[in-house]
Amino acid sequence: MALWHIDKLDYGDTMLACSDGLWHYFSPKEIGAILHALPPREASEMLIGKARQRARGGGDNLSLALARIDPLR
Repeated sequence: MALWHIDKLDYGDTMLACSDGLWHYFSPKEIGAILHALPPREASEMLIGKARQRARGGGDNLSLALARIDPLR
């Protein structure tokens, strides 16, 4: 089990926790670009769709949790 400590989060920061069924099919730069460009729900849907496409019907199970820090309105 890996434990991480994040000292500070700012508005606009996005956190992604995912299984190898997702990250295996992307470079860190590619994931970062998707998370930066899209709202969380759309980013999740895009990552899942592309991972399934790249797995070509195979691959491992896939899970993810995605959260973006937004200011209160």
